[in-house]
Amino acid sequence: MNDTQQVAEEIAKRFGEEGVRPRRQLERITELMGPAWLTRIAETAERMLLDGDPILTRQDGSARSRGGVLFAVARRAAFELVKKGELGRRDFFRTFCWREPTPRKPKEHAVASLSPKAATRPRPATRPAGVAPRSGPAPRGGRVAEAEVYTVVRRVRT
Repeated sequence: MNDTQQVAEEIAKRFGEEGVRPRRQLERITELMGPAWLTRIAETAERMLLDGDPILTRQDGSARSRGGVLFAVARRAAFELVKKGELGRRDFFRTFCWREPTPRKPKEHAVASLSPKAATRPRPATRPAGVAPRSGPAPRGGRVAEAEVYTVVRRVRT
C-alpha cells in the first residue's frame, strides 16, 4: 500500500466512511491534491465539527454526516483553487463532484418538442396537389428513371 492509499484509508476510518465509493473518492482526491493537502482538509473538517460550523447542515436544512462535512470542506477548498486557476475545472468535477448517473426521461412525441403554435398546426398526411416530389437519390430497391443522353459537338476555331 503506497502513501496515497494509506492516507486515504486513515482519513476514511477517522470520519467513519466504510463504503467503497467514498474510499475510492478519497483516494482520487489524495492522488490529485496530495496527502498533505487532504490531511490539512481533514483537520479543518474536524475543527468545524467541534465548533459547530454552519457547514454541518445542507442547504435543505438536514444534517451532514462526519464524512459529508469532510467532502464539503474539501470541495469548497478545491473550488477556491479552481477560481484562482491552480486547479483545472475538469479535474475538479471528476474528483470532487461525484454524482450517480440519473436515468434520462424517454422523449415524448416529436411534436411535443416543437413550439406550442407548431404543435397545434395540422400536418398533412399526403403531399398536396401540385407539389413535386423531393429530389435526391432513388429510394432503396427502387428503379432509377432512364435518362436521355445528348452529345454536343463544338467546333474548334483554328
